[in-house]
Amino acid sequence: FSFNEKLLGYSLGEDKEFSYKIHKKYPGSLFLTPYARAYHNSHPTENVNKRKIYIITAYPIGFFYNNIEQTLKNKLIFLWSELGRIILRIIWSFSNATSIKHIIASYIDTVKHIKEVKNENYSFIFRIG
Repeated sequence: FSFNEKLLGYSLGEDKEFSYKIHKKYPGSLFLTPYARAYHNSHPTENVNKRKIYIITAYPIGFFYNNIEQTLKNKLIFLWSELGRIILRIIWSFSNATSIKHIIASYIDTVKHIKEVKNENYSFIFRIG
């Protein structure tokens, strides 16, 4: 197994994709422990640059199209989860109008480039102004 080399720059979710590939080939082989602790020490109002906002939008959508069976049920579940993610991201960025603008633009641009995203071509992210 290898990490997805098509994810460029800040690679959000590469660990999930790697683990998912192992799970698909060897079901029941991965285990979680309730005793594990994870720490993410960033400030909630941390300034996130525009490119990172686009990556946070596009990479999970690419993961969905490349790893999850494309049934109507799965598409509806994914759409519902994305609506929730949009709402949360806007709430978390509520005091930063520029970030909110970039979040909305990132979804619009990702939809415009959906064929590229489905082929794991994220180069449009690195062409944004």
